[in-house]
Amino acid sequence: MLDPPDVVIALVNAASLERNLYLVAELLALPVPVVVGLNMLDVAEAHGVHVEARVLEAALGVPVVELVASKGRGLPELVKAAVGLAERPQKYQANRPVVRDKHRPVLAQIEDLLTDRAPSGYPRLAGSEAAGGRCRRG
Repeated sequence: MLDPPDVVIALVNAASLERNLYLVAELLALPVPVVVGLNMLDVAEAHGVHVEARVLEAALGVPVVELVASKGRGLPELVKAAVGLAERPQKYQANRPVVRDKHRPVLAQIEDLLTDRAPSGYPRLAGSEAAGGRCRRG
């Protein structure tokens, strides 16, 4: 089995952020630090959507880096944030999703089914997705 990554970079589309945050919530459940690359800010702003990266960073508890990847903007900062987190993982303080009490029995059943089919630490991720991602912030 492969070693887990030191850091996961989640590139999300700022123009359709809500949909992309479901993936980020799943990644936050992993036992690996996450950095969010907030991409396509130019497209989002052209559609009247303004995303406050610092507010998102505070809400998620992970570094959020503003990007316009098609123009090369923010890429060095994204790499710097990822490398910094890989070098100092103890600074990682994500606000991880919390499964609602009424969904725990179903999640436990799914996790039992996935235990032998997923790497260590990952059944919960797959299980929460299979349960419909019904999580709330703790």
